[in-house]
Amino acid sequence: MQRRFGAKVMATQSAAAGIQLFLIRVNEGVRLASLLAALGGKTVMAGPNWVLAEMAFSQAMALRATRGVIIAGGVSMDSERISQLRKML
Repeated sequence: MQRRFGAKVMATQSAAAGIQLFLIRVNEGVRLASLLAALGGKTVMAGPNWVLAEMAFSQAMALRATRGVIIAGGVSMDSERISQLRKML
């Protein structure tokens, strides 16, 4: 995302209760919903092989080590932008 869109991509822990928004992308065949449920993550928006999810930093970092996970990185997006993204999808 950083190279393609010039976005600043950071994965840092939030002070607000440790819950952040993460973009998680997986290979085909990986049961992303099961992975999130096991870690207690909450889906905000999802596609075929990706999800924006709310979860603790440590949970997202655990996903990075999971086979089939391509990326698990923190994103920052306000509620207005999430609404706009939902309309586009």
